[in-house]
Amino acid sequence: LIRNGIPYKIYGGLKFFERKEIKDSIAYLRLVVNHNDDLALLRIINSPKRGIGETTLAKIKDEARFRGMSLYDYLRDNRELIKVSKDKVNGLLNTFFKAIEEAKNDESFSLLLNNLLEKVDYYNGLEEDNREERIDNIKELMNDLMEYQNSHDEGSLEEYLQDITLYSGQDEMEDGEFVSLMTVHTAKGLEYDNVFIYGFVEGTFPSNRSIEESEEGIEEERRIAYVAITRAKKRLYVSYNNEYSFATKTFGQASRFVKEMDIMPKIYKPMYSGKEAAKPVAKRLDNAKVFGAKTNRTMWSVGDKVNHEKYGEGTVIGIEDGIELTIVFKNVDFGTRVLLGNHKSLSKA
Repeated sequence: LIRNGIPYKIYGGLKFFERKEIKDSIAYLRLVVNHNDDLALLRIINSPKRGIGETTLAKIKDEARFRGMSLYDYLRDNRELIKVSKDKVNGLLNTFFKAIEEAKNDESFSLLLNNLLEKVDYYNGLEEDNREERIDNIKELMNDLMEYQNSHDEGSLEEYLQDITLYSGQDEMEDGEFVSLMTVHTAKGLEYDNVFIYGFVEGTFPSNRSIEESEEGIEEERRIAYVAITRAKKRLYVSYNNEYSFATKTFGQASRFVKEMDIMPKIYKPMYSGKEAAKPVAKRLDNAKVFGAKTNRTMWSVGDKVNHEKYGEGTVIGIEDGIELTIVFKNVDFGTRVLLGNHKSLSKA
């Protein structure tokens, strides 16, 4: 919806840019762009926890203000106010500042964020009970960073962050026309002229869990489906897909509830079929639309020699997901970097 400029409002849940992990990630990016952003630093200085208490932080803020320094510059060069577990805190802060300083060298915005969060050990600092969900949200932000960079040849990270501010500004929207996003439970008792139900896939709705439990579980899912279907006053759109799912390791099938509705569905041709369906990753990586039109299609192997427009000659020492290359460059100033293998500035030597 954001990508297509369609206003929306989420009901009964946190909006994407309101989620803690997304706010933290954006604060890290803001600090990379501008070390003087005190608000960004205050948000993430203890995320993950670094042992700087509120009292100590208040003293640091006062001292930095007295000296006319940003919090970033003061903390980087002055640690005399940190008394408790000083060695441990200093070690964590050194890692923090080093990660921020090194991040500006990454050409890919998405890899920049991922490398930064890994270096400061952000992922391990997330709460155990919802860690995977939060990591998935961060991955979605990385996808958005990648799409932005591919569609804006001259776009900067600073410009992306400015756009984010505009996107999140619609969260307070109350009037006008917009798409309402909500769960089926939240929609109970409400009605709309047009209702869209997506993900009507066997194993999702009804869920695999309810299918495995008992007939009572499926019946409860059927009642929930009825609630969703009857929210529409004029038009109801139900969609499902039959592409390969990495979660279930199967191809999608229409929910049994679609058949029970006794309607004739309009079938759209799947993106993958036949032998291609077994290799969706390879198909996706070969699609220039995913990474932008100006990409190279080079197939990489460990040991390949490379030329980079900025970093010079290097050697591929690792490959992740067929597209992320770990390269050690001859120029020691650039060292080892992780780059997208299809980037236009990279070629085989």
